[in-house]
Amino acid sequence: MLDKIAGALSNGIVGFVVVAAGMVSSATAADITAANVRTFETFAFYISARVHHAESVGVHVHRENRREHA
Repeated sequence: MLDKIAGALSNGIVGFVVVAAGMVSSATAADITAANVRTFETFAFYISARVHHAESVGVHVHRENRREHA
């Protein structure tokens, strides 16, 4: 179940990034500019880095709370 939720979340993020970069269904390879590719790469990198950072901070806080309650 957790893998399905993670898959849905990642597909939603990729969908957002693709639309923000202008890579919609009517676009062809010739329509994609260097700026669109840069937008896609930047969003894809920063969103995944932000999610990873949020997960690592959440795990750290959770571990600290477990030590205090033990």
